[in-house]
Amino acid sequence: MAPNNNNSKHNSHFQLEDLTIHGEEERTFKNNSHITSKQGRALLWHEILENKNETAYLIDNADNELLQALSKVRILNDASTNDSWLERFGASLFDIPLDLVKDLERCAPENFSARVADFNDNLFYKMQDEFGMEHLGLNSEDMQNIINSDQFLISFLSTETTTPQPAHVDFPWEFLDEQGDSLEIGVFPLTTEGMFLQVWARNDDPSSVSIEGEIIYIPYGKLLTLPASTIHGGGFRSTHDCLNHGNLRCHLYIARNGGRLSRFQTNKYTEPGNKRKELAERYIDASAMDTLMHSFFVQTK
Repeated sequence: MAPNNNNSKHNSHFQLEDLTIHGEEERTFKNNSHITSKQGRALLWHEILENKNETAYLIDNADNELLQALSKVRILNDASTNDSWLERFGASLFDIPLDLVKDLERCAPENFSARVADFNDNLFYKMQDEFGMEHLGLNSEDMQNIINSDQFLISFLSTETTTPQPAHVDFPWEFLDEQGDSLEIGVFPLTTEGMFLQVWARNDDPSSVSIEGEIIYIPYGKLLTLPASTIHGGGFRSTHDCLNHGNLRCHLYIARNGGRLSRFQTNKYTEPGNKRKELAERYIDASAMDTLMHSFFVQTK
């Protein structure tokens, strides 16, 4: 992946009076008001997405706890305004044609039958048995041209209720070491709700202090790829309609430059070289997580 070379800073300030909720909870957030309704919380987030085409927000004179928490979510809406972050994680951000996204949405199962094991039975998934997309009636080249891959597998994911997934990688550490830098993972949303992910900057020194996660948001029409060794966790739902899939999305397993994929992926939650120590002992949740769990992410049970 080619690094992004634009090193300009793109943080911006916004004022609470810029955010106004109309209808059921008509109010402005100039004071320490508490946003209580689902409509108000969802609309606040969409106001942030629609009104500010930036990557991060520094709030002046803001006492609202939820607004402070949402401001810490990194919005990956544009590669140029996230260049430093992408370079730090060895990541790439692509535009994905909406026609392809809609085709894949139609291919997603109406009813999932499998749940992610281990710590996250709140996650539904359907891993494809075959590489590429021909078995779905789609042309694999449409995806290969975007991610420049030699080989890829697709898994469909949906969140029933929000439970943050513990820090993990998607392959055994031994397999990652064997494959070197040839493996990546990719994620992109299949609905306009977009999707959330938590990522951690990796530090293999077991004596290091706690490493705090960062919550990121991938908008509809964007595809994020990361090195397969990236420590991450999903499990988030912002979809309020309980009849629909929660943040329906695709997870890609990508091989390039002669790398190879196993047809079966196994999440690993332990430290490399120490199967007795959970990654989550050092890789802790983002500081905004408690507030977002209490006031923003959807929990259906």
